[in-house]
Amino acid sequence: MTAPVVIDTWITWNEAGEITQYDAVFRWFGHLLQTLLGSVDQDPMAAAKKAAQTLATSVCNAHTSHCNGTNSQYASQDECMRFLTEEIRMGQSFELGRNTLLCRNMHEIMLKYRPDVHCPHVGRSGGGMCDDNTSYFKRVQEKYYTISPWIPEQF
Repeated sequence: MTAPVVIDTWITWNEAGEITQYDAVFRWFGHLLQTLLGSVDQDPMAAAKKAAQTLATSVCNAHTSHCNGTNSQYASQDECMRFLTEEIRMGQSFELGRNTLLCRNMHEIMLKYRPDVHCPHVGRSGGGMCDDNTSYFKRVQEKYYTISPWIPEQF
């Protein structure tokens, strides 16, 4: 199955080519997630369980490959799997920045590029990115792009 994904992003980079700020919106992600889960199993509970196993395995494998030494977040593959499948929720389509397996799955791809930054995001604490510490109002009132040539510095 081919499932196109539309992602609207705004990104700024520093002189070293590193991303300094970003925002990403996944268009129609809720519908995509429902479609994908429906293709796994017609029973929504069974589909969610199968999907969680697959996503957790992928996150834990990436953790084992890229989060070594001081970047390690789990003592073993079993601990990682247990946490991701039993101790946190899989999450809904709007919870990509919450304490969910979906959030950790979103950060998984970035592990190989900057493990020192992103390994905490797949760990137990969520590393300040995958946690429930930010309320809806705080999230929508965040000031994005404070480092930008288009925003005067006094703002």
